[in-house]
Amino acid sequence: MNNSEDLRDIWSKGQEPAGEFGSGALDVKGALSSIERIRQNMRMEFYMLLFTLAAGIAFLIFYPPEPQTAALTWMILALLLAATLFFAQKVFRFYRKSFSMVFNTRESLIWFMYEVRLLIEMYRSYGIICISGGFFIGLIHGIRKHAATAETDLLAIPVITFAAGIAANLLVYFIIEFWLYWFYGRYVRRIEKLLEDLGR
Repeated sequence: MNNSEDLRDIWSKGQEPAGEFGSGALDVKGALSSIERIRQNMRMEFYMLLFTLAAGIAFLIFYPPEPQTAALTWMILALLLAATLFFAQKVFRFYRKSFSMVFNTRESLIWFMYEVRLLIEMYRSYGIICISGGFFIGLIHGIRKHAATAETDLLAIPVITFAAGIAANLLVYFIIEFWLYWFYGRYVRRIEKLLEDLGR
């Protein structure tokens, strides 16, 4: 099969010709289903990001930072909100553009795979920004809170706060990695398998 050969006939007939591309069958249905699931997950992701953005703004309105740490807290929160807005519009653009594509050639699948991989890496970067921002906000307010209530052993306060922040951030990191695999990675593998078969 030529790399640019039309796949529309195979999809419309629901055929999976075994042996034509080597040892395995051509899992066209699985790849097409995976594309639809990724689209659904992107739509869910977009609404979740909008909710996060609205929740963040509401939090700032009802629970403004304390005057002693206001400047630094506002700067970090503004960065987090900007990152959320940026990532949300990237997800929305990719989601809309994917519906203008007709996935009937190997090249169109390669484009989709490239964009999904880029989205996953952007998600990791967004997660790192959120983890870092949350860590520094927690560290700032944790040190201030404990310093105000415990005048003794001030050296232990930042150490305990730092250790708790590291543990929480590691947990969030593993949750993000699981999220990426469950909502994107496992579907990406099926599309990659089809591309490998088409390349034979």
